[in-house]
Amino acid sequence: MKRLLLTVIVLLVLIGSVSAYTVLVQEDLTPVELNNIAYYAYHDGDYAAAEAAYLAALALDPSYEKARYNLALLLFELERYEEAHPHFAQTLALAPGNAGYHFDYAANYVAWFRQLDRASAADFDHAIAEYDLVEQLSPGFPHAAENAAVLRAIKAEFFG
Repeated sequence: MKRLLLTVIVLLVLIGSVSAYTVLVQEDLTPVELNNIAYYAYHDGDYAAAEAAYLAALALDPSYEKARYNLALLLFELERYEEAHPHFAQTLALAPGNAGYHFDYAANYVAWFRQLDRASAADFDHAIAEYDLVEQLSPGFPHAAENAAVLRAIKAEFFG
């Protein structure tokens, strides 16, 4: 098993993320193993390999919550907010009571509409509702109430 894992990691480094994705799917690795490969690639700074491994894990098991969430976080970190959005939304569908998922979903949503440099009052309402839900699910969750308050103030200033 270690030899197979080492072979896959070497292939990831040598052949790039798109081809690596194909190799990962063809190898008989489990979604958990692929998620672990992605985790280590991410921590080594190889974001393309991490993304490929997360996608391979999700190709095998689209409901694998941990890989879905990790992929969303990776895309967020890479400032690919629009791509991260559906992955965050799917983690919410898989675990609707997870306050951390709601917090990160809201943070990504705000970053996305700020990146586009356009936002509607409805965008603010959506993000505020998510932060409020975080506070309901986990009272005192760090920065949830503060973020909601800041968004309310900005919305009031720009939209009345």
